[in-house]
Amino acid sequence: MPSMGLPGEPVDWCPPVGTDQPPPGRCPGGRPCADSEAAHGLTYDERLRRVAQSAPGFGGMFYKGVTTLNVYMLDFDLAQAKAVRAAIEAEFPDEKILGIRLVQGKYNVTQLLDWYDDLRPALAPVYDGLAGTDMDDGLNRLRVTITDEQFRQAAEDAVVAAGVPLEAVAINIGQRARLLCDQNTEALGFVPSLV
Repeated sequence: MPSMGLPGEPVDWCPPVGTDQPPPGRCPGGRPCADSEAAHGLTYDERLRRVAQSAPGFGGMFYKGVTTLNVYMLDFDLAQAKAVRAAIEAEFPDEKILGIRLVQGKYNVTQLLDWYDDLRPALAPVYDGLAGTDMDDGLNRLRVTITDEQFRQAAEDAVVAAGVPLEAVAINIGQRARLLCDQNTEALGFVPSLV
């Protein structure tokens, strides 16, 4: 499996110029894919969308600790809990779910992903100050990371222009990390951005 260039580790793969394509065996964002995930040929977000199709109130999931999967749901009832567990187990068969804790969510994954699709192009004017974006199912929100506070208003304006409620987006400040590649798309190494 190609290395993704974690700090101090060499990088031996770069995405084709102008794409967000992950390397072989990796999922979006460079995280390792489980064998079943790579076999599915679907991104993590596409698999979350499939869970939401089976359990419409599903708003995302996250682990807190190592044993319990916390699952955002819009409605709490036994039938929904069973449906979401079955859907998660079907889409993420490598997950060893010991227990599920339902957490009150405000947005379902389908709505978040649709908003995310609308938001990404709307953020083009903020590109110079953009460190990253995500449909953060662990927060039941979208996430926009900017490099400096001076870009917050432009990011908020982009959110509103995309038709996404501001309360559905967590805007935070962080550093951009980037992969440096030469013209032959051979990786030179992982370098944290100084922007």
